[in-house]
Parts: sequence; structure tokens; C-alpha cells
Amino acid sequence: TMVSYRFGYSLFRSNQFALAAEQLKNVASSKDTLGQDAAFTLGICYLKANNSPYALGAFDQARKLNFNPAIQEEAFFNYAKVLYDVGRSAESIKEFEAFFRAYPTSKFEDEGNELVSEAYLSSNNFQAALSYIENLKKRSSRINTAYQRIAFNQGVKKYNEGNYIDAIPFFDKSLSTPENADLKYAAIFWKAEALSAQKKYPESINLYQNLLSSTDN
Repeated sequence: TMVSYRFGYSLFRSNQFALAAEQLKNVASSKDTLGQDAAFTLGICYLKANNSPYALGAFDQARKLNFNPAIQEEAFFNYAKVLYDVGRSAESIKEFEAFFRAYPTSKFEDEGNELVSEAYLSSNNFQAALSYIENLKKRSSRINTAYQRIAFNQGVKKYNEGNYIDAIPFFDKSLSTPENADLKYAAIFWKAEALSAQKKYPESINLYQNLLSSTDN
């Protein structure tokens, strides 16, 4: 077992991921420190080989063993992250939330919050996404970009339903984090449209004029 692990790890270090996986998978099923380490490294090998389903299984194995807490934590994080990468957004959100409960001060917190924000966007659960982001203690540019798009999408959804009054606060939320210029202009335009639909013409005219002046060359 140790020989297979050392051989597999050497192949891993030399970027021969498919060959490394062949050696490591023999060790990864062991319920001991070596097995946990092998399962984690096997997960990385599968990711490098673009085999996400197998990577999920390997990280799941490593996160369920507690011989090495650091590996367990990173395996748990990678498991949730790969779920997001393969488009299983709802499951990813659930696993990230479990991860944050288990590791409230994790070094992966910032990246995890960014991924959860984007997972909510992918799952079209806009209201839950906005609530999640608004409750974060700190927000990166990447999170603010997701917030800008989520709020905009929710505003457009309300507008298309004919809920012009309800649409405007979402466009305002989108404009509160103007990370993306095109989205900022789109939010101003649709806010003006919503005001116009309510016959609030002076307010809508101001916004249209702002748009014209900001896009003039």
C-alpha cells in the first residue's frame, strides 16, 4: 500500500495524472491517514484529467475521514466547489452552507462566498441570492458583480410581470454595486422604463437624459 502511494504521489508530482490515479485509487479506499491523503490527491488527479464525477467521489471519501483535519477541510471545500463546477448549483449551495457551519473561520471563506453567490445566480433563486449576499460581513468585487446581476435580473423579472413599482427597488440594488458598466446602463434604462410605465415621466426623462449624456462620445 505504501509503495503504491509513494509511486502514485511521485507520478502526481510529475504531472502524470492518469497514471497517478491508477496507483492512488488502490490506496484511497483505506480508512486511515494514508487512505485519506491518497483520496484527496486522487481527487486532484481526476480534476486535472477533467474527470469531475470521479473527483467528486474521491473528495467525498477524503472529507469523511478525520485523520488529517486540514485535508478533511480542503476535501470538503473541493467537494462543494466541484458540485458547482458541474452545474449542480442547488446541491453545491447546500454543501457550502454545511461547510461554513463546520468551518466558520476557514481560509476558504472568501472564495466559498463568491462561489455560493454565483451558484445562486445559476440556480435562478434570485431572492435567496440577494438575502445571502446582503448578510455577508464582507463582499469582494466578484460578489458585488454577482449581486449587481442578480438584482438586475430580479428587476427585469418584476418588470416583465407588470410589477413596475416592485421592479424599481431591484434596479436600485443593482445600481448600488456598479461593477459592470453595461449592466449599470441597462439598470438605469429599465428603471426609466418602469417609471415611464407608471406615468412618472419627469423622473424617467431625467434617467433617459443621464443615459444619453453618459453614452455620448
